[in-house]
Order: sequence, then structure tokens, then C-alpha cells
Amino acid sequence: MQGNDLHAHRALSGVRIADFTWLAAGPYGTQLLSFLGAEVIRFETRKRLDSYRRTSSAPGVEGRMRALLFNDVNLNKMSLTVDLSTPEGLALALEVVRISDVVADNFSPGVMQRLGLGYERLRRIRPDIIVISSSACGSAGPEARVVGYAPTFSALAGWGHLMGFPDMPPAEIGRDTDLRVGSAGAFSVLAALHYRESTGRGQFIDLSAREALTCSIGDLLLESQMTGRSPMRQANRKPGMAPHGVYRCKGEDAWVTIAVGSEEEWAALCAATGRPQWRDDPRFRDIYLRCKHQDELDALIGEWTLPRTPAEVTDILQGVGVAAMPCPTNRDLLADRHQRFRGSFSDIQHPELGPITVMGAPWKFSDTPVQPPAPSPLVGQHTDWVLASLLGQRPAEIARLTEANVLY
Repeated sequence: MQGNDLHAHRALSGVRIADFTWLAAGPYGTQLLSFLGAEVIRFETRKRLDSYRRTSSAPGVEGRMRALLFNDVNLNKMSLTVDLSTPEGLALALEVVRISDVVADNFSPGVMQRLGLGYERLRRIRPDIIVISSSACGSAGPEARVVGYAPTFSALAGWGHLMGFPDMPPAEIGRDTDLRVGSAGAFSVLAALHYRESTGRGQFIDLSAREALTCSIGDLLLESQMTGRSPMRQANRKPGMAPHGVYRCKGEDAWVTIAVGSEEEWAALCAATGRPQWRDDPRFRDIYLRCKHQDELDALIGEWTLPRTPAEVTDILQGVGVAAMPCPTNRDLLADRHQRFRGSFSDIQHPELGPITVMGAPWKFSDTPVQPPAPSPLVGQHTDWVLASLLGQRPAEIARLTEANVLY
């Protein structure tokens, strides 16, 4: 891959992905695969730029080359601009598919077919192609044509009804749902590549964002079946654990999380806080009573944490084996010594944004090191390279296609 110094010993070296995804869920999945060494060629068109190219998550950072949202989920990729509505543009896309292992999209069902890039056509071009198509509710079923974004996914999946405070409406969950769907997509592609390695057969992966999220609340679905009741929003509490919450500390908007999962931990917390009398309080003598009187318990713990910093509370409680951790801000995370020690963040140079810090791969491999993050591509940055180096197009032909707005 041009400029990315890929080596043969990375886990997915030699795997090429034709990436038609946009926004967050699809691009994040292909980005994870790029960290493993896959070469990702991202198709774009200036006629309809990715919405993440057109927006930014930070005031004062404007412009399609500077959009922070786009840069967050498109590291390590190449950008190829092609107008797929033209016959020549479609032909170029099909040639890229011919030399690729995976095709990825997260459009509504039917879009790729209308573009001339449906699975049946792609498998005629490359019989062992793996195609992953991610959509809100999957490509088949009564709600297959439903259009959705991250908040819709989480609501449809049943998450929204479970998130928030008991006396408040269901809470919206944002981009986290997209990233979970992207992770599920990357996982499914790895499984399909393994299957192809042993059988020589490709396949179509129909990924439903709704199902990718619903599968993670299985125990609550089972509870509903067994009791006839729907589990309700519990804010920061958890059944069978008390105290379990987030408590205000000394400092501006400073908080700490505390979770007690056993009687031994409860005794340790009482001793560490200098409140041994809590163990004899008739409201808190066992887990059932503590859960029943959590409001009173949370108030007492909050009185203890308030004059202390999150770090002080963490040190005291972790020292006696009680789970407690600060709630860091994004700025805190960037400075976190543990994250820095593990190399969780990388400092890179973006051609438009300048020096920026980005999140790297979430795993460490002993024998197949991950691909270090490289900046997300500028629009069409690698068009000439892909056409010349991978498709063998001559400079005069590339110039002609550019002049004809095929490469647009």
C-alpha cells in the first residue's frame, strides 16, 4: 500500500478490500481490518461526499479535508474518486473488485444492485469474492427497507429502553452503536476469509445493525421471557451489586465509579472509608437490603467521596480490593500514563490538520504486529496510483478519464 509500509508478516497482508462504505459503522469495520494489514481502497465521489467529510465534531475545524469525524474512522485507507453513475466509472470499479478479496458497503438494501454492483454480478467477476453489506435491519424481512442512523439502531435494538434513569425517557445512544456494528462486521469478514481459505468459496454477509446490537442484551430478553416483565432503566445501578454507581468528587466535574460485588468487598469498603458502622446499619447488612436502600447508601458514599479527588478515592479503594476508577475526560485520556505506555494513541501528521493524535488498534499481537495508524486520505488522493499501479492504466488514459469527469 502506497506510503503505509505494509509488511508480509501482518495478519491480513495481501488482503485487499474495495470499500464502498460511508459515515461510521462501515468505515470503522474496514479500518479495523486495515490495522491488521489489509489494503483498503475507499471509493468516493465528489458528487456526493461522505457526510462525515462535510461535517466536523469541533468548532473551528472546517472543510472536507479537516472533518474530524471522517478522520476518526478512515485511517490507513486510500481514496479513489470514481463516478459510478457513468459506464466507464462502473467498469473501473468492477476492475478493482476483480483484484480484491472483500467488498464492503453499508447502504440501504438495493443500492449496490442499482449501481450495478450487486453480489450476483460481483461473484461472476470474482467467484470467491466476499461481500459484506451492512444495513439497519438487514437485506430481507418486513423492515428491510428501513433507513436508520446510530440512534435508530440502538432504539430498534432495544437498547434505548434500557438506557437512562428510571424517571426519564429512554436515552439516545450515539456513535457507540455504529462502532459496535463495525466491530461485528470486521469479525464476520475474518470468519469469511477463514472459510474461504479452507474451502476456496466466497460468500455474502448480510449484517443487520439492529441484530448486531440486540444480541448483546440476550440475558435481559431471557429475563423478560421468564418473568413476563420488561427490565427497566436503572441509571448507573446493577442488580445484585450495591453500591454501584458514579459519585461526585473534589474538582470541577470530577467523578469516580465504585462497584461492590461481594460481602468481602463491602466490608473492605467500610473499613477503608473509616465507616465500620455501615456494616451494622440495618439498612445495609446484606446485598438485598443495600439494593433496597441504595438512595440512602449512595448519599452516604457521596459525602465521603466529595472532599477527595477521583485519584484519591481510587487509590484508597483499589488498595483494599474494591473496584473503583476515575471517570476521565477526553483530555485526561490523552494524557493517561497507562494508555501512553501501551501505545494506545499515535501522533501522526495530517496534510491538512497538521500534527494530530489518533487512536490505534485495540489489540496487541506478539507475532503479527498491527499496522501503525496513517492519516485518513484526502479526497481522491490515491486515484492515480490505484489506476496506474493496480489497474495498469496509462497516464494519457487517466488524463482522459479525469477530463471526462469519470474520476470525479
